[in-house]
Amino acid sequence: VDEYMIPSGDYTDMKEVLRGLKKNEPVLSFRSSKAFLRRERLIPYINNKDCPAPTNTKQPACLGKSPKATYLSTYNCDRPRPPGKFTRAKKQIYRPEHVKSHFVHYSTVTMNTMKNRREFTERWSDEEKEAVML
Repeated sequence: VDEYMIPSGDYTDMKEVLRGLKKNEPVLSFRSSKAFLRRERLIPYINNKDCPAPTNTKQPACLGKSPKATYLSTYNCDRPRPPGKFTRAKKQIYRPEHVKSHFVHYSTVTMNTMKNRREFTERWSDEEKEAVML
């Protein structure tokens, strides 16, 4: 798993968040953007093949995550996201009765797509009051 949905606000678990959805909200969407390594949290990485030890320069050829640091502290997940830049990789939770067919990593067939509806009944998660995706 490389993404985690974390409850926020007054919620303590994701089941509570999902129980709070209205019946006409079959899809809960989460914003997603790429996390970037925080350079100041990296250490020199050396393997004699691709990443040799530095010679005359002060900069090592490669950097890596410190085994003493967590992934959350090494990656910058909390950076401003320009509007609309998260929709390609957004993650969603569907009500089971809304999904008619699904295959891993491929489009989900829902009631809307089966009925050729153009409107999409999704609701974006409120990151401060409901849940956030890391």
